[in-house]
Amino acid sequence: MKRLLAYLFLVLGFVLFNYNVAMSQSSLPECEGNNKNISKYSRKHFDKMKKWTNCHGTAMGPKGQKYIGEFYKGKFHGQGIFRNEGREYVGQYKNHKRHGQGTYTYANGEKYVGGWKKHKYYGKGTYTYSNGDKYIGKWKKDKYFEPAKRSEQHGQGTLTKADGTIENGIWKKGKLVKRNNIEIQVDKKAGGGLLAEQEPIYCKAKVVSHMNTYISKNGEPCGSGYIQVTEKIFYNTPGRVYLDPDYEKEQIAKKIELIKREIEELGVTPIIEDKFLTKDKYLAALIKQFQKIKEPPINPDKDVDTDPPVIQIAEAITVVSQSYTIKGTVRDKSKPIYLEINGRPVEVKKGKFELERFNIDPDVVEELKIVAIDPWNNRSEKIVKVTVELQSTEVVRTYEELKPNRVKVKADKDKIAIIIGIEKYEKLNNLDAKFANRDAKAFRAYATQALGVKPSNIKILVDEKADRGNTLEAFKIWLPKIANNDGKEIYVFFAGHGLASENGEDLYILPQDGNAKMLDDTAITRVKLISLIQKVNPKSVTMFFDTCYSGQTRGEQMLVASLLRPIRIVAEEQDTPDNFTIFSASNFDQASGGIEEAKHGMFSYYLMKGLEGKADVDKNKKITNGEMIAYLKTNVSKEAFTQNREQDPMLSGDPDQILMRY
Repeated sequence: MKRLLAYLFLVLGFVLFNYNVAMSQSSLPECEGNNKNISKYSRKHFDKMKKWTNCHGTAMGPKGQKYIGEFYKGKFHGQGIFRNEGREYVGQYKNHKRHGQGTYTYANGEKYVGGWKKHKYYGKGTYTYSNGDKYIGKWKKDKYFEPAKRSEQHGQGTLTKADGTIENGIWKKGKLVKRNNIEIQVDKKAGGGLLAEQEPIYCKAKVVSHMNTYISKNGEPCGSGYIQVTEKIFYNTPGRVYLDPDYEKEQIAKKIELIKREIEELGVTPIIEDKFLTKDKYLAALIKQFQKIKEPPINPDKDVDTDPPVIQIAEAITVVSQSYTIKGTVRDKSKPIYLEINGRPVEVKKGKFELERFNIDPDVVEELKIVAIDPWNNRSEKIVKVTVELQSTEVVRTYEELKPNRVKVKADKDKIAIIIGIEKYEKLNNLDAKFANRDAKAFRAYATQALGVKPSNIKILVDEKADRGNTLEAFKIWLPKIANNDGKEIYVFFAGHGLASENGEDLYILPQDGNAKMLDDTAITRVKLISLIQKVNPKSVTMFFDTCYSGQTRGEQMLVASLLRPIRIVAEEQDTPDNFTIFSASNFDQASGGIEEAKHGMFSYYLMKGLEGKADVDKNKKITNGEMIAYLKTNVSKEAFTQNREQDPMLSGDPDQILMRY
């Protein structure tokens, strides 16, 4: 119990004007379980207080202490009011201690207005004594709850006595140890005159004769009255006193050291003397530096600041990450400025502030409450709404354009090519063989450039021209006419849909008007094409099939519902004629895909890149079937892996046979 009482007595320390004023200045919600009308200490209420955070409430101590204000993690934090035994504090708290700007009124009526840091006077402050004296300056004081003593005036300061006398300079243990200027002591018998003003008179020369006249070096008078002479002087003419030239140098040096200490006390490094030619110029530069950084004097009777700080930051911010940093500025003619965001103090540097945040739930718009308070307790608030819009970052792959002009093979009249490409099917809605027509049109260039087929020996059928009738006509009528049964080299390229029979024994290519449900009547078997080609007695036949027989499109959609059940394809066990070479885009149970960025079928794209010479591993200007299938397997398989699937091109035929020379 004693420990609890000691804790409360230490913590519950200050109060603002009254409960209504304190609560009107707080924008935080009322603390849970708060009792506005509490009048005596309660252990139960104290236990609740220890859980209060980011809210305002009222707390009582066991000896009648009362606190009304803001809390954070069970401690006084923010604006608060504290009263105890006739003493009253109005101001800011941080972590249970007076910290920031505040006013402390003692039981004897004396008052301190100024800065606080960890319960102690901090920086400049104004103290009004009960006899009417007023001291503005720095202090060395540890016991905040007792009225200030004269001996605690410590540092730069000005004491204005009730009779109008001003003492300005450096204080140590309540004594003025160094005056900033020649201080004028008012002689009441002389009636004051010019010297009765509270501002010191600056004269380069003085007279200490019975006339008591101040005279500048050019002989003009600059005031009269009694003077307290404290400088080193010498006599020039009767009745006149001038400053010693060496003394002036000493004074400049002392002023330099004095202002350098003032700058350092503000946490700033003084500018370097080496940059200036004379001491006078260096002193002027130091004064200018000090004027820029010094805090405004705390003077409740003059230059009162009634304007709240201005917070500059967008009210709605959109970020692309859960972790983000907000930045803003805050302006006020009085310094320093206290800033907090959602109840947490944030440092202000040269009018700028920033705060790192983390939004655990990006679907919820986060609201940040920014509060700024100046030394005069002027307060401004701003609500900022932060929206997180997560963006999925996709790595866009680039593909080299097809460049058939990289190779040039001499045209050969004994070479023939039939090229078929079907993207749009008449009887298949939204089941396109994407880019198949582009594949066929592009391969025509490679047939001439890389394989040496004359343009007049090429038959190309694309989309609606590649129906079943036109396809069979090309193999039954056009091919025999061009081949003339004369041992030609024949190339066949097909890009489109392929299907297997339900028993897996037959492989079909699907013409543009083919029906996937009536393969026997509307499609063409691969065996049928081979038999039609054999009739023209070819020297060699090379067939490229960018299709699959698994029943899937290039987009992995099923062509017919019945193909959703497993099919064992046995057609691969059929023998390929000796003079035939067949390149297939994929294994029989795999789908053949496309490359969206390249706008070509995956197999077709790498087939054509291989024909540009990329498949020529040994760089001997010859590409064998084995080199081509190795190039296709490496690149097509890797590409399919990036699409989360498998596609392995196949070769039926002699791997050592030369596909092309260039």
